[in-house]
Amino acid sequence: MKVIDKETETRENQGIEGIDEEEESEVPVCPSLPKLKGPGIRLDLIAVKLPCRNEGNWSRDVARLHLQIAAAGLAASSKGLYPAHLLFVTKCFPIPNLFRCKELVAREGNAWLYKPNLNPLREKVQLPVGSRELALPLRGNEMVYSRNMHREAYATILHSAHVYVCGAIAAAQSIQMSGSTRDLIILVDETISGYHRSGLEAASWMIKTIQRIRNIQEIWFHHFRIESFEEETEENEEEDM
Repeated sequence: MKVIDKETETRENQGIEGIDEEEESEVPVCPSLPKLKGPGIRLDLIAVKLPCRNEGNWSRDVARLHLQIAAAGLAASSKGLYPAHLLFVTKCFPIPNLFRCKELVAREGNAWLYKPNLNPLREKVQLPVGSRELALPLRGNEMVYSRNMHREAYATILHSAHVYVCGAIAAAQSIQMSGSTRDLIILVDETISGYHRSGLEAASWMIKTIQRIRNIQEIWFHHFRIESFEEETEENEEEDM
């Protein structure tokens, strides 16, 4: 496998910073990271020596990212649920998004031994690496839905006004630009101000106020509240007609 040169490759020339959704000048090409091909046999241990720059931006090292993604992909390619251990030799902390702290079996000096849960790891390695792959083209054909079909909606929970409101507005715009006709439902608590709510409404979000979520069990309660909210909306529309 060809490993990216850690001295010459950066996030910028890998295209991780730039997104051209409008494609005004050219159609952007998403760079790819070389992948390891699994040997087709059960692997007990995968050992990787990771580079670790001394400067403060070591976490933005593309070569380091590449090696960890390749190791995760190799472990995820193992058939069945037989656990494969991953050993990283590095002074810097491995990526917690891929290898969770609770999966760390042991650490001694620069050696980090992980025993990852394979099912979540398989899902993670399917995600796009570069941000360009997340951009939706600002075009699309309008889909025609029968009046007899059930209404569908994108739903999300917003629990903080800091940064996330802007993200919700941008997500709504991308969904609409893609040609989707689904409803947009957002659950917010009392910490979201009227100023931020007006911005969400202007972006076509249907706002439903909920009590602040403090544990995972409350999410199931609000799941059923979404369904009842949709039914109430449909009944009101029928009465208006």
